[in-house]
Amino acid sequence: MTIPLANISISDIHIGERFRKDYGDMAQFKHSIKTKGLITPIAVGLTDKLKMEGLDSTKPYTLLAGGRRTQACIELKHTTIPLLS
Repeated sequence: MTIPLANISISDIHIGERFRKDYGDMAQFKHSIKTKGLITPIAVGLTDKLKMEGLDSTKPYTLLAGGRRTQACIELKHTTIPLLS
């Protein structure tokens, strides 16, 4: 079974406060993304549909899972990131 992916602009994602504070050594992870691509897409929610305490963003999407993956893509200067559609 093939799962369709979509790409969205990283600038459209409200990252917010993350539970995980230390992303560890990103060098090997970024190398893997450069050579193989992002194997596991991130998960986002529609910001205006989420009922999360303290959520106040004008960005259309809010990051639910994939903070380390998103940070690696930001550091690699990617402008878009894949997510499940």
